[in-house]
Amino acid sequence: MTLKVNAEAAHCVLCWGEDLRRIYIHETGLPLWQCGHCGLSFFLQEEKERRDYWATGGSQHNLEVYTDPAVLREERARFKGHLALIEREVPVGRLLDYGCGIGTFLGCARARGWEAYGLDISESAVAYARSQGLAAWTLADEQAPPNSGGFLADVVTMWDVIEHVDDPHKTLRFISSRLRAEGLLFLETPAAEYLAKSWSLRLYRLSRGRLDWVRYFFYPDHRYYFTKETLTQLLERNGFEIIWVRRATTSTAKVVKKLRRVHRRGFLETTLARLILTLTRLLGGNKLLVCARKTQALGKPMGRNPAS
Repeated sequence: MTLKVNAEAAHCVLCWGEDLRRIYIHETGLPLWQCGHCGLSFFLQEEKERRDYWATGGSQHNLEVYTDPAVLREERARFKGHLALIEREVPVGRLLDYGCGIGTFLGCARARGWEAYGLDISESAVAYARSQGLAAWTLADEQAPPNSGGFLADVVTMWDVIEHVDDPHKTLRFISSRLRAEGLLFLETPAAEYLAKSWSLRLYRLSRGRLDWVRYFFYPDHRYYFTKETLTQLLERNGFEIIWVRRATTSTAKVVKKLRRVHRRGFLETTLARLILTLTRLLGGNKLLVCARKTQALGKPMGRNPAS
């Protein structure tokens, strides 16, 4: 079931390796590849195919999902926990939330006394955040304070963002340029080593594609799926050193709302999702939560990346 890709057709964004194997084909027709050298899993997707994650309507309805009262309650509780971890490492100061979305985390940070700024690629998400009185701008807005070369934050946060960006190296180097010396980066991203992911892929292979639960764990909106090891490699290559890595669990209300609103699934699927997430919490979580410090030196390239 695994096929090698033509070395001239693609490469790994992390190590620039060409030993890529196709491990799954999404219902959209996009293949999921895994690098045989570093282990990174990713979807190859042209930038022109990207959609506004926060756009209303269409097939996603993410704005409706994240503004749902039950989802907001769980997200705010999660972010308060994240802020408590941040404040163990650094005093309250200036914070930049990169990929701030509709501003839920910005609101939590401001309530705890942070001078909080947000950036996002989505005009619709930024418009919503600003309607809530939050300091948010688009990445394309040259007048935005965080887009100024003189802007320096004590902390940068990226919650469920690194897996979406077109070029994670470029994104991390931009973030580094907006962090003070030895400033801290906190990020969260789905863990590729999550057991449900590996078991869904195994079931898909054993059934020769007839049983496809993979689509609930791997989908093209998430371009990259990092393990602790591959995320560490990415951060070290771009001038960060890991302080700690923890595990976290996705909000149950968010998953259930997405299954109903986005995937049009019913009672059976949502009940199973609740059960899986309950077990996930008991087993340690399905996400990586990382604290990293900005260093002065960039790491050595692992491959032939000309941008390194």
